[in-house]
Amino acid sequence: MIIRRHESETRDPAIRGAEIGERFAAQIAESLDGYWRLFRAKGIDEGAARDAARRILDDVADWSPSLASELAGLAAGAGLEAWEAALMSGRTEIIALAEPSGQGECSTGVFLPADGQAPRTLQIWDWYTHLATESLAWSYVTDAGRRVHGFTELGILGKIGINDAGVGSHMNMLNHRADGSVPGIPLHLVARRIHDEAASLDEAIELVRGTRFGASTTLTVVSYDGERPRAAFLEVTPVGVAVIEGAPGETMRHTNHFLDAGLARGERNPDMSDTHARLAMLDERATAFRALDPVERAAQLVEGLPDGGPVCIFYRDEEHPEFSCETKATLSLDFDERVLRYRAGTPAAVRDEGWEVI
Repeated sequence: MIIRRHESETRDPAIRGAEIGERFAAQIAESLDGYWRLFRAKGIDEGAARDAARRILDDVADWSPSLASELAGLAAGAGLEAWEAALMSGRTEIIALAEPSGQGECSTGVFLPADGQAPRTLQIWDWYTHLATESLAWSYVTDAGRRVHGFTELGILGKIGINDAGVGSHMNMLNHRADGSVPGIPLHLVARRIHDEAASLDEAIELVRGTRFGASTTLTVVSYDGERPRAAFLEVTPVGVAVIEGAPGETMRHTNHFLDAGLARGERNPDMSDTHARLAMLDERATAFRALDPVERAAQLVEGLPDGGPVCIFYRDEEHPEFSCETKATLSLDFDERVLRYRAGTPAAVRDEGWEVI
């Protein structure tokens, strides 16, 4: 995977979107085509996907006029219809129309120092091999003047990021029986609003609790005001939100199954999911997340493990190539510098080559 970079200074959301659309039109078109391939492989009706995207566009216009304007700007810049941009940012909600298939996605860890030092995070992002062959690390200024550093797929407005108020988030996919049963705001846009607007963990929780969801995920929201590190897993579903906050000195770990007992009763992970094995490995390697040096953090996580397994994935599906998955990137939020550290590939790539920073 190639990770492109982009920096934007405009506070106008339409212009911000158009900048991305114009500069990366070819990559965005490839992303759109890739998602159509995935939807077809999962048996999702093309008309149903289009209708869902148009409904998402209408819902986002009411929920966040700024993000609706940015979606329209991105589409115009890339030569697409606005609903096509909404389809990409709402890809999780559209995927939820089908039964879960393929292997798990993403492993995240957060250490909360008990002495008031900044929290330490690390995420491994796994996704379908044919998607996000080019992704984006970007720095931008919000409508209100807040600086955000983020990482996302080209064509999607948000995923992982940190803002200059010291609030950031990671994301891990979940599967619940209620997914796809009701319309909802795209999870990736909820993450984006957290990065754009939240100045504390409590503000992020309030935003999430006030949002209607059509699919499930874990938003690992982390905050640091210079004195107190905080973090919580926000497990969101169409039927409710669970908040699991960490304690000082704790190493928090999450993969792709519910930790909240109530929501776990609605779990619908595919049979081949390796989420429990990956969480067990994170438990065994929990001290890795405590390393002050973020390069050492990544190195310790995969030390002595060929190809980083089982926390990293390289899965090939010969019958359904669209279901093949791999580890795409490794990311860390830096709450001292309030920047995003990233590297394409596994934590071993970070160990060998260091981080890129935006």
